[in-house]
Amino acid sequence: MFHLGWFLDGFRVPSWNREWSGTSDTAWLDGGFYVDLARTLERGRFDYLMIEDSNYVPDVYGGSMDVYLKWGQRAPKHDPTVLATLVGAATQHLGVIATVATSEVEPFRLARLMQTLDHTTHGRIGWNVVTGSNDRAAQNFGHDGQARHDDRYDMADDFIAAVRALWDSWGEDAVVMDRESGVYVDASQVSVPEHDGPHYRTRGPLNTIPGPQGHPVLVQAGVSPRGQRFSAKHADTIIATGSSIADMKRLRESIRAHAADQGRDPDDIKVMFLVEPILGESDTIAREKARLAVEERDRFIDFGLSSLASVTTTDFSQFDLDEPLPEDLTTNGHQGQLHDMVS
Repeated sequence: MFHLGWFLDGFRVPSWNREWSGTSDTAWLDGGFYVDLARTLERGRFDYLMIEDSNYVPDVYGGSMDVYLKWGQRAPKHDPTVLATLVGAATQHLGVIATVATSEVEPFRLARLMQTLDHTTHGRIGWNVVTGSNDRAAQNFGHDGQARHDDRYDMADDFIAAVRALWDSWGEDAVVMDRESGVYVDASQVSVPEHDGPHYRTRGPLNTIPGPQGHPVLVQAGVSPRGQRFSAKHADTIIATGSSIADMKRLRESIRAHAADQGRDPDDIKVMFLVEPILGESDTIAREKARLAVEERDRFIDFGLSSLASVTTTDFSQFDLDEPLPEDLTTNGHQGQLHDMVS
């Protein structure tokens, strides 16, 4: 079976002053633009719409926010869970995936939010599990900076364990609604998980009714060695990139091997790779858009480099554009994307 997902780069300005893809102003603010997109995806039989998110205004590139605000890049941006609610109400079959970072919310809040969204979407909600990567986001939530890359995954393992314990705190038949006895919920089927892990504590139980899925779909995009192990342990679907078909096959086989090591059936995980098609009403129009896109990329170097800088926490303005990047570059941010650039 052929699977399709749409990676939405946040509830934000869809395009700004870009000749090949059009321009926009503030029409996106109420979500209507993206609701229309979701309906189109549903007609096209897409599996899901995944809404990216970030909670900061970057200042990595050149040590300034200027270029990011100039392009409307990563800011302004709205909360994806609100858009998930709007999209869910406007569609019937499309899966809706909202991004929430484990470093920016508590397990109880996340578990309750996703269970609520599972009800409002009639069992079509998913959670894109990210651990955070930028120090500015961490500082917005009262921390000095992000924890180390692999430590964030250790914390996320515990976070998910806490969330699952909360989701499981209600039995499937806990809601009886027995008019004769006057009992709405059978208390014997609601437990107190008392999760006390190495990083998170939560008493429970949830105060929400279990959603149609029980556990919402989990999505992950980690392709670093630690990220692959995390994804193979928890994810139902994985979003990945690859510079060649051979690289994609190697990544998929690696994840499948990790899944087997975790005691999971590798076929239960759908690995989906990102592509960036340029579409038009005709082949001629699409090719002209592609030509303009290349021209734009060459003309607006700061747009592309600043975008990569924000996720890899690497200031690419310091490097000569005509020279290879240093092979010893490291990051506490998105390691997979930096690796692809260096290699």
